[in-house]
Amino acid sequence: MHAFWRAATALDAAAADLSEDKCFGFCTREGLIDLARSAGLTPVDLTSIEVATVFSNFEDYWRPFTLGAGPHLAIASALSPKRGSARRPACKKIYQPAPMAQFTARQARALRALATSD
Repeated sequence: MHAFWRAATALDAAAADLSEDKCFGFCTREGLIDLARSAGLTPVDLTSIEVATVFSNFEDYWRPFTLGAGPHLAIASALSPKRGSARRPACKKIYQPAPMAQFTARQARALRALATSD
């Protein structure tokens, strides 16, 4: 996702406001911890669940962005058609790993906490 967001913000600085951490504060580590604490949960222990994602080439990396789900749709609708069509080549320019590149992707977060009773 890093290459996608770098390309999106290079094309339109306003795209930074459409990232998950801006649209959904609970998507950040701090936001989720704050949410749990505001619900009266303590102590809060948060762990990221990460998996290795492997892409054989740029097309393999780009395909999920064409499936019609995720925050990139907001960017697609916000950009003018000319800038929207520039997204793919801009992202390809940033994405330069060797074939069969492996990235670590955070898939979820696990939160453990206790509810206190009064």
